[in-house]
Amino acid sequence: MGGTANVGWRGGPADRSCARSVARLPVWKSNKDFLLTTLQEHPESYRAHEWAAAVLAGMGDTAAARREYARADSLFAGDPHLDAARPIT
Repeated sequence: MGGTANVGWRGGPADRSCARSVARLPVWKSNKDFLLTTLQEHPESYRAHEWAAAVLAGMGDTAAARREYARADSLFAGDPHLDAARPIT
């Protein structure tokens, strides 16, 4: 009792995530390049498709934005922000 725990550095998930982020920095020449790379490398990421939809909607391409929102929703239907994005006109 009263002793201190021997906790050593083991390189957990946060460290691996940081290393992945540092490795991706050369890809981030622009937001467009980063988004396209993310969609290509991680098509399973509903957040990437949601981000693409927001960008496309902001550019006025509502048809493409709806397709991206639909793709994001098909990957994860539980995000309430996706429901709020549906009324794109």
